[in-house]
Amino acid sequence: PSPPNAFILYYKSKQQLVLDEHREISNNEVSKMIGKMWHSEPIEERVRWYQLAEKKKLEHIARYLDYKYQPR
Repeated sequence: PSPPNAFILYYKSKQQLVLDEHREISNNEVSKMIGKMWHSEPIEERVRWYQLAEKKKLEHIARYLDYKYQPR
């Protein structure tokens, strides 16, 4: 598996909150809402998620020493 990027981490943290508020919406709509939330976040908040993603990336490197990105 590849390491999660900042938006993926943000998405995972917000997904259940959106689903709890809007029980009958599709995954497509959830993604759109979270995308809008991401773009409306202040830069400081997004930087926090980028820092967390970098931390996860370093953990990934330590865990999967032979990992090499290979696009399909």
